Amino acid sequence: MAVARVLTDHTYNANVFDVVVAADRRGEGLGARLMDAVLDHPDLQRVVGLSLLCREGLVPFYGSVGFERDGGEVEGPEGGTEELVRMTYRREC
Repeated sequence: MAVARVLTDHTYNANVFDVVVAADRRGEGLGARLMDAVLDHPDLQRVVGLSLLCREGLVPFYGSVGFERDGGEVEGPEGGTEELVRMTYRREC
C-alpha cells in the first residue's frame, strides 16, 4: 500500500505531504509510481511549482523523480530531531 496527499491552489503551487509506502512493500517501485501519478494528475498539470519537505535520507529518491533541492534545511516540527529539506519540481509551462 502507498499513499500521498497534495494541497494545491490549482495554478501556482502544490504541496506534497505524507508520501508513505508500507514497510513490507518498500523496494517494489511503489513510491516512484505514486509520485509519477501525482506529477501526471490532470488537476496538477497547470500548476507551475510543486514542493515538499523531506528528511535528508529521502533527497536521492525525490531527486530521482524530478525534484530538486530548494534552499537549505527547514526546522522540523517541535520536538523533532531532524531538519527537513525543501525540494521543488518546476514545470515548463
